[in-house]
Amino acid sequence: MTNCNFTTNEVDTKLKNLETNKIESAGNLHIERGQKTSSDATGTINFTTDFTSTPFVFCQVEDDSTSILKTITVSSVTSKRFLFTCIQVDNTGTVSLVSSPFFYTAIGEIA
Repeated sequence: MTNCNFTTNEVDTKLKNLETNKIESAGNLHIERGQKTSSDATGTINFTTDFTSTPFVFCQVEDDSTSILKTITVSSVTSKRFLFTCIQVDNTGTVSLVSSPFFYTAIGEIA
């Protein structure tokens, strides 16, 4: 075994975190990736495969602006779809709905 600077309590904590956050039945794990390119600021993304239960959804805005922050909020996630809203915050702090292409990843189980 290599030399490690973790205490026994730190190792126990990390192992408990792994146990808590693991995805059960990894053989049924499904990852769906996609891209939204339409000009809608809000809308619905339907999964191509229905999940057994509600998946985890991650989104990444496809934008290279250095002065405007855009983000995608995700809501109402089900085994079949999720709702999205794209918002932007300009350098004055004004929040508004905007359209921006984004990538999404959904991770969960399928039957």
